[in-house]
Amino acid sequence: MKRKIDIQNLRQKINNFDMKIIELISKRQSLMPLVGLYKKENKVPIHQPQREKEILAKIKILADEHKLNPVMLEKIFKTLFKDAKERQRKI
Repeated sequence: MKRKIDIQNLRQKINNFDMKIIELISKRQSLMPLVGLYKKENKVPIHQPQREKEILAKIKILADEHKLNPVMLEKIFKTLFKDAKERQRKI
């Protein structure tokens, strides 16, 4: 016997997760002006390749633990890094 799948319910759950993801990204990126200010005041370069490598290494581990595609997560985080640096440069 086939199980009935409620696509509308599934889509609503996905929409709710999408909203949570957006809220978390917004909170993360809202910290960038302060990070930029710190870097400016302390003459720290905006681009921190070692920090990005550390984050990406952690992401690969977490991707494994959560059975997620590490390449997809790396692309997402590289996009976040790029936007973060742009926000920091505006300070």
